[in-house]
Amino acid sequence: MWNAKLREAGFEGVDAVSFDNKLPYYMSANMIAKPAVAFKYPERVTLLTRTGKLSPLAQTTQRSLREAGCEIDQCIWGQKPPADQDLISFVDVDSPVPLLKDVSEEDLRHFLQIVDDLSQAVLVWLIPQAQINCQDPHAAQMLGMARTLRAELAMDFATIELEDTSTESADGIVKVLRKIQRSHMETDDLDPDMEYAFSDGTIHIGRFHWFPVSEALAETAPPPDAKSLIAGQRGMLQTLKWIGHQFDPLGTSEVRVKMNAVGMNFHDLMIVMNMFDSPIALGKGYNSIGMEGTGYVTKIGSGVTNIKVGDRVVVVGSNSTGFATEIQRPAEFCIHCPERLRDEEAAGMPFAYMTVLWCFLDKANLRRGQSVLIHSAAGGVGIAAIHVARWIGAEIYVTVGNEEKVGFLMKQFNIPRDHIFDSHNVSFLDAIMAATDGVGVDAVLNSTSGELLHASWKCVAANGCMLEIGKRDLVNRGQLALNLFEENRSYFGVDFSRLTIVNKPAVARLLAQTMDLFKQGHIQPIHPTAVFDAEKAEDAFRYMQKGVHIGRIVIKLPKEDTLRLTPFVPTPSFKSDVSYLLVGGMGGLGQSVASWMVSAGAKHLTFLSRSAGNSEADQAFIRGLNEAGCAVQCQAGDVTDSDFVRKVVEQAPKPVAGVMQMAMVLCDVGVRNMDQKSWNAAVRPKIQGTWNLHNLLPKDLDFFILFGSNSGTLGSYGQANYAAANAFLDAFVHYRRNLGLSASIIDIGAVGDVGYVSRTQGAAETMVTMAGRLITEQDFLDCLQLCIARSSETYFAARPSSPVEGYYNPRQIVLFNSSILPITDPQNAIFWKRDPRMAIYRNIQKTTPDSVGAETENLRRFLASLMSDPRKLDQKSTSKLLAEEIAQQVSTFLMRGDDRIDVSHTLTDVGVDSLVAIEVRNWWKQNFGVEVSVLELRDGGSIQRLGELAAQRLKEKYTGKQ
Repeated sequence: MWNAKLREAGFEGVDAVSFDNKLPYYMSANMIAKPAVAFKYPERVTLLTRTGKLSPLAQTTQRSLREAGCEIDQCIWGQKPPADQDLISFVDVDSPVPLLKDVSEEDLRHFLQIVDDLSQAVLVWLIPQAQINCQDPHAAQMLGMARTLRAELAMDFATIELEDTSTESADGIVKVLRKIQRSHMETDDLDPDMEYAFSDGTIHIGRFHWFPVSEALAETAPPPDAKSLIAGQRGMLQTLKWIGHQFDPLGTSEVRVKMNAVGMNFHDLMIVMNMFDSPIALGKGYNSIGMEGTGYVTKIGSGVTNIKVGDRVVVVGSNSTGFATEIQRPAEFCIHCPERLRDEEAAGMPFAYMTVLWCFLDKANLRRGQSVLIHSAAGGVGIAAIHVARWIGAEIYVTVGNEEKVGFLMKQFNIPRDHIFDSHNVSFLDAIMAATDGVGVDAVLNSTSGELLHASWKCVAANGCMLEIGKRDLVNRGQLALNLFEENRSYFGVDFSRLTIVNKPAVARLLAQTMDLFKQGHIQPIHPTAVFDAEKAEDAFRYMQKGVHIGRIVIKLPKEDTLRLTPFVPTPSFKSDVSYLLVGGMGGLGQSVASWMVSAGAKHLTFLSRSAGNSEADQAFIRGLNEAGCAVQCQAGDVTDSDFVRKVVEQAPKPVAGVMQMAMVLCDVGVRNMDQKSWNAAVRPKIQGTWNLHNLLPKDLDFFILFGSNSGTLGSYGQANYAAANAFLDAFVHYRRNLGLSASIIDIGAVGDVGYVSRTQGAAETMVTMAGRLITEQDFLDCLQLCIARSSETYFAARPSSPVEGYYNPRQIVLFNSSILPITDPQNAIFWKRDPRMAIYRNIQKTTPDSVGAETENLRRFLASLMSDPRKLDQKSTSKLLAEEIAQQVSTFLMRGDDRIDVSHTLTDVGVDSLVAIEVRNWWKQNFGVEVSVLELRDGGSIQRLGELAAQRLKEKYTGKQ
């Protein structure tokens, strides 16, 4: 009714309508209508057919056009059509073989001649379905060709995909022609739609829909069994977040414990700050944090007898993170928690006491009357060491970092002032030697490094030992004076996290001994204990980072499941007992993909390309993969050769479970100069190669990944052949999906730090100008992980709903170069800005940054602009901008809120210590993409000078000039 009323009122009727809810549950409707404008349509239209006989569809279309007052000229393929007269082509729907499939030199030449003759006319090319329910992916080559023609020649070349060639499609064909003809009267920021698909009685048009890859990846994760704390990026405490995780099947001797409280150790901070890696011997617990805590047993394995469900226990272990709502541990690492121990007290006891007992009893064999020097004695391990040393009856000497801690030890433990020394300099060496009449102590519990470690080593008496619980010198391969070993001194390196893997009986014994000593009154809970709620985990780590706390730090878990869960990107994983086939070379993206797969568990890779493994660089890369535990097979040959591909599949060392089709040949030439040789050079590796893989690989692959390109989805100057090949790949995913086979495609934009663009001189600058912000290697790998997840039917079985109305293909993922400038900016010359399929991007692009994150976005835009204009780095305003960004981040790391830091100050002036400096260094590397050392940050002068240093490093990066 509205359509009729609007027409009566002088409008063209309802052009579009949107309801505020699904019918019939709506309250209002938004309608768009344009004023009716008198328009005289062209009087003649050409129908291009394969033969002289019109098909039923062509006949009906002809009749509809004549009824609209249009005269018809018929042109048979091979003839010259009337110049600059609008044309509808039935060539691809009159024949079972699409025109561009194995196109002959003659047909290609004739097609391009038609394009040349009708460059000022409207061409509507009818093709079989390619983007919806594709039956023949070769039809999609015309889509890639059309997109390039529109980009390169700015001509009105439209495509209509037909579900069938019944006469019902004729009215839709005429409507599309009329719509395009009329569009020349309208002025708009967008070009008219040029791609249509007729399906289920409806004309569909295409639109790209945007989504963050991280959120889409998070959707691929199974429902979590529990929530755990991780650092999104090691070295940056602000990335700490609670994520979901799944348990492995419960072993017969394992238990699950719902955690009430978790103890924090300096080891945890160092892992999160990326200062070292925990032992790889920990296996799945590699780089885990949170090795002690208390909670209630929720489930036990069939062989567990020492505890039962419902018991409150103290638990240790490092096979997974302990900062979690629930954990899984060996039953021997759990022990009943004494009733008079509060959760916070129990959570902070095991790690410290077990470490000290292992050091003093198992290693040092410390006895009554002997002496011990305890470094950092006001910390958790230090306080535990004081309690154990007193139980043993040893003489105690300690070091601390300030007078507050001196007073604490004197008041709480009655340690004489002349037994307390400074931990910040080597003065404790002379003090110890004076206090012991030059003899030294029988044991040093050491956590110092550098020159303080050497001073501590000299404090050890003859026949005594150093007990090293620090990590820095061990990790950094520090040296030790060997002459002191002559007097039967010993040096013990102690890593309790490793002990939980290699000596489980000892860990179980020490845990039991700790609880027994507490019950007997020989040791006490470690006080004071600073308790942080789980929601404030970052605050707890920053509190430890400051190095001013006394005693223990504990994180308390909520009784109810109230922790806000951050969407978690699951870790990529590949099978170790199958082969994966990588087609298309070992350079750039190929090496990146291979390294990533091996790091995620792949053990057997087969490379297939014309020169696989022939170069020295290939051999060096293969050696690296071998050292990482991967067996590599190189097959040099052509993927378009079916016999060769069959041989490769048959000779794979393990059954092939997945393939990456990355074959790529560029043969760029203007569309008017295209010939069959140039066409086939770019087309055959992707098209014939993909058919060979489809036909010769097993049907039950875990994934079948095609590497496409934005040139196929958006069109690209001088790449009609390449665009057609990539459009074929897009359609091939639909084709395999209809067969119930795994398939997905990643259409890749310009990657800035790996692959073709990164190694081609001038390409990056050109891409920034033409495309926008360059994609990073990590962006690419994240998108590839999503592509693999979406390749199988299993993923969609659990997610039947579509996020958009109409037809939706989640297996085609376009890795997009976002525009640096707003689309509405007059200086924005990005080539797709007028493409109506990209229209939604205008809605999501932030033309004015929000107050939150605005400065970060400004920095990103500025850094992106340096790619095309590095001369900005010579301007004083640049170093000022960079200095202000550094100051802002330092303020954030120091938790100073809105208190801005003056750039004339040094980092030391504003309270940046070594741990915060590490965080600044990590932020610097992530955002600027250049290196800087902690020493340079702390000794580099004012923050303004650091801004100048950043500008200089960026100049070296972009221009190669010092």
